[in-house]
Amino acid sequence: MTTITEEKIPVEKQTIIIDERINNLKIPKGLIESLNNAGFTIEMILNSRPSDIAQILGIDDHVAQIIYQETKYYYQMNI
Repeated sequence: MTTITEEKIPVEKQTIIIDERINNLKIPKGLIESLNNAGFTIEMILNSRPSDIAQILGIDDHVAQIIYQETKYYYQMNI
């Protein structure tokens, strides 16, 4: 069951899609918030290179690799 919601962000007046499954990843809450704020979905993370995730979020490549690996594990366990 995919849970994706839309939220209106008044500052930029853009609709951001939030993939609620990201909240289930075993990573720090701050990273979850960053992924949600950037509009990532599970599929977007899996279809990105960790270096791309790092660049978009402004984080270290090693941290992006952890996000990618955790997302891959979550996805495989919940297909």
